[in-house]
Order: sequence, then structure tokens, then C-alpha cells
Amino acid sequence: MMVERLMENKKLFMISFLVNFIFSMITVLLSLIVFKINKSSTDISLVMIAFIGSLLITRGVLLKNFLSSRSEIVIGSGIFSIGCLLMFLGSTKLLFMFFGAVAFGLAIGMIPPAILSLLSSDDEVNKDMNLGIYNAIVALAAVFSPKIGEEMYDLNPQLLFEIWLILAIGIFLLALLIKEQQNNSSEDTLVNLKKVVTNSKFQIYFLTLLFSSISYGAYRFILQKSSCRFAYIISFFGQAISWCSFSKK
Repeated sequence: MMVERLMENKKLFMISFLVNFIFSMITVLLSLIVFKINKSSTDISLVMIAFIGSLLITRGVLLKNFLSSRSEIVIGSGIFSIGCLLMFLGSTKLLFMFFGAVAFGLAIGMIPPAILSLLSSDDEVNKDMNLGIYNAIVALAAVFSPKIGEEMYDLNPQLLFEIWLILAIGIFLLALLIKEQQNNSSEDTLVNLKKVVTNSKFQIYFLTLLFSSISYGAYRFILQKSSCRFAYIISFFGQAISWCSFSKK
């Protein structure tokens, strides 16, 4: 039983790393990708509002506990794959980017809270260890992915979108392998999920990572190459600080 639980947690950790790795690159590059379509800052605002709005609405709806945590991860991973597919097929079309942003917002609104809910369902000792590992994985993915994404985007944007799509499909297939927990009632799952979503440290941590990544993209968009490294340093320290604050009891 212990070995099986450990294997399930490894799947959750891998999904967390890959989702945050891609997500951090997307938030960094989204404004640049959208601006290249019509050279319009209004389009950027529209897409960002769709992205953040769908994310926040999803977080609120999750509190009603319509689905199990596993189902939320599977569905969220599927939607995440659809978002990557839309970017791969239509990175030069505003409509594709709009619905892609909505898909990413829905996916990110579902996957992290559901993963944390499952990781928090262990006993007190294992729960603390799980959350510590989760924090480290997310921070590692978020710190280095912006620079990697930027370099790959400059080199070959379409190749980057293809890599995102392949990784997203891998995430979805891995999510399908997660086993439903038999020992937790829907009420227990709801309690864990509410604790995750309403936890002030989780909210601060998530929003800091989100807006530090978007800020890096804004620096990249406004100042171009000259200040790119400076923006990366700001993003790095913002993410590092939020990671440390969230990891503390």
C-alpha cells in the first residue's frame, strides 16, 4: 500500500513539474505571441483577461466539488493539451490564441489544487514531505523555464509550440494512469480542496509566480533584448521569495 501510494505521488510530482514548466513559459511569451498577430496591445489585454478570468472562475467553481481530484487532473490535463494544440495550429490567429488562453486558464485552475488536495490527503508526516517536494518542484520549473522558453522562441517558435504539445499529451496520458483514491469520501476531498484553494499562502505563492512570469513577459515585450536579463533576475527573485514564504509554516 505504501509503495503504491509513493508511485501515485511520483506521478503527481511529474505532472506538477511539466505543467508548471510549460505554464511559466506560456505566461512569459503570451504577450509577445499575441502582439505579433496584429501589432495591437488591445489584443494582449483581451487575451490576458480571458486567461486570468477563466482561471479565477474555475477556482471558484471547484469549491462546489463536482468532480473527484483525479477527474479534475485528467480533465484539466486534457484541456491543457487542447490549449497547446490551439497554439501549435493557430499562433498567428487571434481567435485561436483567445480560446487557447481560456483553455490554459481552465487547466491551471483545475490541476494544481487537485494535485495538492491528493498530496494533502496523506498522514501528517507524509503530507508535510509531499508539500515540501511539491514546492521545490514548482519553484524549480518556474525559475528556469522563462529563460529556456525565451531562447527557444527566438530560435524556432513553431518548434517550441510542438514541444509544448508533445509534453502536454504526455501529461494527459500520465494523468490517466493516476488511480482514484478509494479511502477518501467526497466530503474529505472537498475539505482538502477548500483548504488548498482558500489557503492564503497558496494564493500569495500562486499569484506571485503568475504575475512575476507575466511581468517578465512584459519586460521582454517593452524593453526587448536590452533589458531581458534584468527582467529575468526580477522574475527569479520574485519566484524565489514566494517559494520560501510559502514553504514556511
